[in-house]
Amino acid sequence: MGNCESSSTEKQVHPLKLNDIEQGLGGVANPPIGQNLQGQIVHEITMPTKRPMTAKSHDVDPSKALQISKQIDEQLVRDYRSLEKVIKLLLLGPAESGKSTVLKQIRIIHLDGFSVADLRDRRPLVFKNVYEALVQIINGLRTLQIFLPATIEADINEFLAFFASYEFKNVMDFPQKMYPVIKRIWAEEKVRDVYNHRSDVYVMDCAKYFLDNLDRVCDPNYTPTTNDILQSRQETIGVSEIRYTYKDLEFRIFDVGGQKTERRKWIHVFDMCSAVFFIAAISEYDQFMREDNSTNRLIDALHLFKWIGNNDLFRKVQMILFLNKKDVFAEKIGKIPLTVCFPNYRYKNDYKNATIYIQKKFEQQIQNKTKMVYIHLTCATDTGQVQFLLNSVTDMIIAENFKQTGVI
Repeated sequence: MGNCESSSTEKQVHPLKLNDIEQGLGGVANPPIGQNLQGQIVHEITMPTKRPMTAKSHDVDPSKALQISKQIDEQLVRDYRSLEKVIKLLLLGPAESGKSTVLKQIRIIHLDGFSVADLRDRRPLVFKNVYEALVQIINGLRTLQIFLPATIEADINEFLAFFASYEFKNVMDFPQKMYPVIKRIWAEEKVRDVYNHRSDVYVMDCAKYFLDNLDRVCDPNYTPTTNDILQSRQETIGVSEIRYTYKDLEFRIFDVGGQKTERRKWIHVFDMCSAVFFIAAISEYDQFMREDNSTNRLIDALHLFKWIGNNDLFRKVQMILFLNKKDVFAEKIGKIPLTVCFPNYRYKNDYKNATIYIQKKFEQQIQNKTKMVYIHLTCATDTGQVQFLLNSVTDMIIAENFKQTGVI
């Protein structure tokens, strides 16, 4: 592993201005008038213009003028209050940190979750995850130069040949011909062991979950469970939005792709947000980014958090940090030392000490020491925990929002 922590070479990140951000994100300007965030056509509203009118004093009824003026004032107050009742939240963070899982949880908690039809419609995604998981593991076998029995190699060749031109988009049933082939491949101990070498090769977190549930997933009558949907992986492209009502307030929450190529789009959703949820996967302390295979993922999350946390646009915005995938981190930390990411770490290599150290690392990124950052260790697939945290954090956001608007 390369040295991921270096206080002498790390660049100092200063708060950025709007123009700096647009340049740093690839020179992206504001979205053009006529399109919203989802690319749908919207109409620019203009006030009708009238030719100047002249009137004699006896043409105007003073009592009616006062009444009209009062009605306009009342409408302006109603409009202002309606704006106050909309709370905009952003989900930011690196790719595969768990942002989309949090968004799914919000749908479960506030929007009645997924119907049976919704679940069945997501079968192609689950099937694709099974395929991608095994392809990633096979690539890992090649990278690690692990030799397999001839029978398993034959199964792998059959698997790759079958799926070479396969299209999962509209597939509602898993190809039964491949079920026994995949089952034999995954049963091989050397194949399963690749999952434990994710610091050396890329394998998505849900790989083991779906391959362990192969019998259920490949059943002709399979309907994904809610947990299957939470575990599933789909790259976020562009901006996803959910709207919901909580305590008589409208919430709009945005999830933006975390890949480096997607970050330039964040500028479109920065404006007028009440709070930022930053999601960082602490379990990735021993993994490298897919984009360059040289940058440690947790170090990238730290740098990204520093950039956002010190940004002038978020100077008065509440920051909530979810140190996510604590369950995976707990499994790893006893086997892989934290020093692979932080060479200066000198404490016991256990969950408690390591998470305290990581939390302090994130706290140190905020230059304004009076700015409050609310930090929570999370497992985004745990609906109960996410619901408890969201309710607590949301109540805090509401109180602060009312305070800033002068309601309290």
